[in-house]
Amino acid sequence: MSTEEVVQLPDFAFVHHCHKTYRVTNELYRCIDQFFSTYGIENRTERRKHLLSFLEYSSIKQPENKELINWGGKRLKSEMESYLEDSFVVLYMREKAGSPN
Repeated sequence: MSTEEVVQLPDFAFVHHCHKTYRVTNELYRCIDQFFSTYGIENRTERRKHLLSFLEYSSIKQPENKELINWGGKRLKSEMESYLEDSFVVLYMREKAGSPN
């Protein structure tokens, strides 16, 4: 299933997908969703895209395959801030590569 299809799932199915794929609990899902909402990503579809991207980013950074549900609040916030910083760097580099000098 593509990302575009996943983000269009009903709430229960989307949360189930996150749990099945990334072992994310409902509580952790709500914390991540709230973080992106508070950060200013108001559109639900865009938040879901970022949420999936963050979960993928986090799973790649954890070669030992530790579960996200064991993270404390400070570690989660730190990881999310790191994700946002890295995302902006990638977007900036893409923009720079696409602009003529």
